[in-house]
Amino acid sequence: MATFAMLTRLTPETLKSPADLKRLEKEVSERIRKECPLVKWLANYAILGPYDYRSIGHAQTETWTALPWERFEHLLGAGAGMPSRARAVSARGESRVHRAV
Repeated sequence: MATFAMLTRLTPETLKSPADLKRLEKEVSERIRKECPLVKWLANYAILGPYDYRSIGHAQTETWTALPWERFEHLLGAGAGMPSRARAVSARGESRVHRAV
């Protein structure tokens, strides 16, 4: 499972009293359990700064690596062309690799 960190910021209208904090905590926990049953919460922290909370958890998720185009070109090397998978896909006409101008 991937570990994730989530930063949360609350509006002043969200919490007007300490009782609102308990209510919000319960509502959020119930909603996450219902809508994201595979998420396992590891820790929650109140933080001082531009955000109010930091939550850490585990979730089964798919992650994709993203590279700036220039870094991708550098990894290919001068004259190396497209990676073999991209070449094979293009040769079958299923997809093409384009660079936005």
